[in-house]
Amino acid sequence: KASIDTSFSGDFNLNNKLKLYPICDLLYAASVLKENNIKFKLDDDQYFESKNFDDYFHRIERKTSNPKLVFIRTSIGTLVSDMEISQKLKIKWPSSQIYVYGPVFSSKDVISFIKNEKIYDGIIKSEIESVIIDIIKKRKLIPGFFELKKGNYVCSNSDVKYTTMENLPPPSYELVDYKSLDFLIIQTQRGCPVGCSYCPYYLSQKNKLL
Repeated sequence: KASIDTSFSGDFNLNNKLKLYPICDLLYAASVLKENNIKFKLDDDQYFESKNFDDYFHRIERKTSNPKLVFIRTSIGTLVSDMEISQKLKIKWPSSQIYVYGPVFSSKDVISFIKNEKIYDGIIKSEIESVIIDIIKKRKLIPGFFELKKGNYVCSNSDVKYTTMENLPPPSYELVDYKSLDFLIIQTQRGCPVGCSYCPYYLSQKNKLL
């Protein structure tokens, strides 16, 4: 389940179809999985606009049933709703491991909040493309990865791992309805030298262009 932030304008109309924006880390992570010959299903609900959880679940159940691992991309605006969805997925797929990631985890307060709720099997602070293979292969000392063990989150490596963009394959736009997008994004670098204090991307990617 992925979601986007939308901005309010004077002519805002709830009947208007929302604009779609590609979620780059989701598409790049998919490319990393493809490059490593790992079977997976990608779902981005913004292309479908599910009206409720049942509508959403019935659709994704046609793609996959009882997956071993689920990676959910969250944001500050969708944090609570994504938690609610994850709780319901846990009921539907009790044996699945559900992990959550996103730039929002540059905030220690958000990490503490998620830890207290104990909904997810893992919290990913590092950029997803840089650690997703390590998590799937259950490697040790994964940077910026909090794993739920016996009721507590354990992080064996508190460093944050950033993605080297030049090493990434092209984003997997073919896995979504890219024709419905107004534009495509190809990232050549991350980070921002401006450093607005309210921006989660600066907080997570810092001011060094990577």
